[in-house]
Amino acid sequence: MRIGAGHAGLDPTEPDNSVIKQNGKPFIPGSSLKGVFRAHIEALFSEERHHCFVCGKRGFAPNKENRALFLRELDGEGFKLCPPCALFGNEFIQGRVYFSDFLLDRPASIAIRDGVGIDRATETAANQKKYDYEVVEPGAAFSGELLLINLNQAGEEYRALKLMVEWINLGIIRIGGSVSRGLGRFEATLEEEMPLGEAMKRV
Repeated sequence: MRIGAGHAGLDPTEPDNSVIKQNGKPFIPGSSLKGVFRAHIEALFSEERHHCFVCGKRGFAPNKENRALFLRELDGEGFKLCPPCALFGNEFIQGRVYFSDFLLDRPASIAIRDGVGIDRATETAANQKKYDYEVVEPGAAFSGELLLINLNQAGEEYRALKLMVEWINLGIIRIGGSVSRGLGRFEATLEEEMPLGEAMKRV
């Protein structure tokens, strides 16, 4: 897999594109996982988003007047939020799922691969556009936490999160960059599901 550091290193001996690291070890930022989950859940519930009180209103800016309208309608019979809004929040409410960074569980191998820029006009390799990039080799294992706040385990939002784990295992969801080159394939497992009350007792 490859999640880029987002900046070029100053050392000329380093690859042009490094993977993101913490204390010298690759990791998966919680923001990267949240972005992947949110994008696929928004696609899954695209029809519901058209009827969402927030998503379905074009130009529904987060200003004072619209916030007042949102709060007035919150308990109204016709009020409806789509599952993406209910899970990840929107301009007016806080999300109910939190992703930690996923840290390395065991030593991982990092390899350097070659890439080449493509000239879009000729659809051939561009002149002097060769570069190299780091990838985390297969066999790496990461672990982290998803914290769910006031989420009904029988509801469609909870089922959607569990479905995302299944999609990762099926290869539908890949994590990181260069997924069209075969990177980003994971096997995902849920080690333990713990109600928030029980989790708080263990802190």
